[in-house]
Amino acid sequence: MPGTALDAPIQRFSGNRLTLARPCHAWKKDVNLPPSVTYPSGTVVGQLASANDVQTFSLTGSPTGGSFYLLINLNGQVYQTGYIAYNATATGTETGNGLLATPYVTVTGGIANAVVQGTSLNTAIYPTQAQLPTIGAANVTVSGGALPGTGTVVTWGGRYANMPIPTMTANIASLTGGTPAFSITHTTIGATAGEYGAYSVYQLANPTAAATATTNTGTATPPPAGDYEITYTYANASGESAPAPSVTKLADGTHDIIVASIALPTGATAVNYYVNGLYDGQLTTAGTFVVNLANITNKPVPIKNTTLLPAGFLEFDCSTDASGNITHGLQTSTDPLIPGEPCTTIYVNGDFNTADLVGLDTNAVDLLRGRLISGTVTSGLVHIP
Repeated sequence: MPGTALDAPIQRFSGNRLTLARPCHAWKKDVNLPPSVTYPSGTVVGQLASANDVQTFSLTGSPTGGSFYLLINLNGQVYQTGYIAYNATATGTETGNGLLATPYVTVTGGIANAVVQGTSLNTAIYPTQAQLPTIGAANVTVSGGALPGTGTVVTWGGRYANMPIPTMTANIASLTGGTPAFSITHTTIGATAGEYGAYSVYQLANPTAAATATTNTGTATPPPAGDYEITYTYANASGESAPAPSVTKLADGTHDIIVASIALPTGATAVNYYVNGLYDGQLTTAGTFVVNLANITNKPVPIKNTTLLPAGFLEFDCSTDASGNITHGLQTSTDPLIPGEPCTTIYVNGDFNTADLVGLDTNAVDLLRGRLISGTVTSGLVHIP
């Protein structure tokens, strides 16, 4: 590489694994991956923080009657929930039009009970209805609603704690009235602390829209008259995103500065607010934020996204089954802390062609303490020390 002051050849990915041009110029380590994932070699991975899987769904299109049911894939087994009324609440007694011989079904316990009693569809393994396993009350909680318009939140725990759950789907054929549609957001992807997931999947995206601020309501905590620069970030257990574009608001000295509600994107657990470059508070659910200069702390606006720290690049194409066992790219750990455990390997330093790396961006290069030798993050050379 003339002019780069580096004498190591570039490591390249070939086929389903990384082929080293000079092994002594790249170092690797053993890692575990989450269940039910498939990643190609060269995927940028980072260590995950522990999180239960959360999915939020609602009905749109103003249905006025009928019922629906959810389909949920758990460890490769598909479950069908009980029937859920078009206007169901998380708990309570709901009546809706079902698909049974009698036209109506009554669900005691509302949506929560319908999900808990979700029944496996695998009649090949469980040939009689009595043998079919259910999801179970200890493994899921339901909150929010009521349907159709208000989001219902399904949080996985118990035997499904800290696991990624495939996004639920729904059969809404029995809903009536309006133009029914099912809408779902994968609010938080489940993860087990210590596992390594794809950086581009698990890292929160940086906010792109500036906050909307007003000063025409409220007098609880009016800041002194003057200009105030306001921005925000998304946060989760691993860190927080880079900030949104800032907005400057002129305070009149007698009214509060109110920041309009900001929705939490998938994977975010909070929105952090900054005023004049310093931290002013946090909201863990969407809602209006009132600027309060008394809460200012000496924590500056972050300059980079730390919601997932990338650690390296997968050596092999890798797949895991629903239990997290590696079914492709399998290695046996040489780490004395996890002897004999099924693992795969990542390269944590070396000189690589960026075109071979999946999910690499300038923020990832920065967090890896690396630098571009030439070209770009999509077509160039990168040095990771």
